[in-house]
Amino acid sequence: MWVAGPTLHSSRHIAAKPSQELLSRAREALTRIMGQDSEPKELWEESEFETWESSIKALESAITA
Repeated sequence: MWVAGPTLHSSRHIAAKPSQELLSRAREALTRIMGQDSEPKELWEESEFETWESSIKALESAITA
């Protein structure tokens, strides 16, 4: 059974603001996955790294805005 709900393209948006702690943890996670010893980074370097890196940078921008 399919349950419809709000999507990213929905006209209804939830206006919740994440806590500073959550934003800090998100920044730390992004820093870790972009670090030298990151397995996800190593895996992406074998394929479409620029696309992945661009997505990570967009996330970083979104959580620091």
